[in-house]
Amino acid sequence: MAETAEKRILAVAKEFNVGVSHIVEFLATKGFSVENKPTSKISADMYRSEEHTSELQSRGLISYAVFCL
Repeated sequence: MAETAEKRILAVAKEFNVGVSHIVEFLATKGFSVENKPTSKISADMYRSEEHTSELQSRGLISYAVFCL
C-alpha cells in the first residue's frame, strides 16, 4: 500500500539518521519549502524525493565522520 499521509520532519530525520536542518536544506535544493522545525510536516512527494536518493544519507555520513574527528 502506498503511503499518502504526511510525516513529521523529525521522524524522517530519525529514519535517515540525519538532523532536521539537513532535511530542510536537502528539500530546498530539490525546490521544496519547509520550515526548520521538528514539528513541520512533509508531503508524500517530498518524502519520495528523499527516499529515492542516497545523497541525503551520504551527507549525514559525512557530517557524522567530521563530528567524530
